[in-house]
Amino acid sequence: MLAEASGQTGSETLRGRLLLLRAMESLRALDDGSLALLAEHARVRRFPAGAALLVEGRPVDNVYLVTEGRVTVARRGKVLSVVSRGFGAGFTSLIARDPNGVSVVADVDTQTLEVPADALLDTYERDFAFVRNVLRLQARSIAERRGGLPADPASPPPIVLGTWRDRERTLVERLLLAQRAPVFARANFDAVIELVRHQVEVRFAAGDVMWRAGDPATYQLRIEYGRVRCTTPDGLSVDVGAEHWVGVMDTFAGQPRRFEARAETPVIAYRTEFETFLAVLEAHFELALDFIAMLAQQRLES
Repeated sequence: MLAEASGQTGSETLRGRLLLLRAMESLRALDDGSLALLAEHARVRRFPAGAALLVEGRPVDNVYLVTEGRVTVARRGKVLSVVSRGFGAGFTSLIARDPNGVSVVADVDTQTLEVPADALLDTYERDFAFVRNVLRLQARSIAERRGGLPADPASPPPIVLGTWRDRERTLVERLLLAQRAPVFARANFDAVIELVRHQVEVRFAAGDVMWRAGDPATYQLRIEYGRVRCTTPDGLSVDVGAEHWVGVMDTFAGQPRRFEARAETPVIAYRTEFETFLAVLEAHFELALDFIAMLAQQRLES
C-alpha cells in the first residue's frame, strides 16, 4: 500500500512548489514560465523509509521528483538507479510506455513532488521546452552507458553494408525508406515529408573522417550504405553499418562529439540538422512522444 502524504507546509503553496522545482538539477534548463506549468500539477508528498512510491506490475500513474532523501528504482529484480535530491523517479518507465512500470521505494525518509502522469504529458504538449529537456537527459544517460559511442561496444550491432547506388534517390524513394524506421512507421505523413525534405544526402570515401571528438554536434547521420568506425579518445570503438543513426545522442545531449567517426568503406548517408529535427518534433507532438519513447525504451533495455 502506498504511503499517504502528511500535513500542509509552506512548500505546498504554488510559490513553494515553484521554488522546489527551480532547485531541481534535472530541470535547470527550464525557465520559470515552464516550471510554473509543472508546479500547477505538483503536490508535496512525504514517505517514510521503506515506503513504496510505485509498485511494479502496473503502468506508472504518477512520477516523483525527489526534493529531500533518496529512493531506489528497480525493474524485474534489478536496481535501475538510486535517485537523490534534484532528480526524478518513474519518468523513464512512463515515457517508454512500459505497461509493467517500476518499483520505487524510499531508502530513507523522503520528500517528493508528485505529478500525475496525465498532467505531465499535458505539460509536455503545452510547452516543448519539457520535451527538449527530456531528450537532453535521456540522450546523456544513454551516451554514458555506451561510453559515449552510438552503440554498446560490449554488444556491437551486426554490420550490414546495404546496397550501393550511383544516383540520388527521389523524394518518394526517400519517404519509403524513412518509414522503414520504427519511430516513423506510424508517424503523421506530413511530419515524415517535412523531415525528409530537409535531409541532405552526403557521401564519404573510405578513410574520410566524418567528424572528430570535440567537434560541435549540430547534426546527425543515418547511414544508408557503408561501414563507419566510431572511436573515443581513450581508444574504445564500435563499428556501425547501414540503417544505423550516428551522432544522435551527442546532438540531443547538447554536448560536443564524444568520438571520431571514420568511414571504413565508401559511405552514403543522410544528414539532418539538429534544429530542423527539433522543429519537426515541436510541430508534430505525437512524433515527439514516439521519439522520446524510443529513447526511454533504449534506456530501460540497457
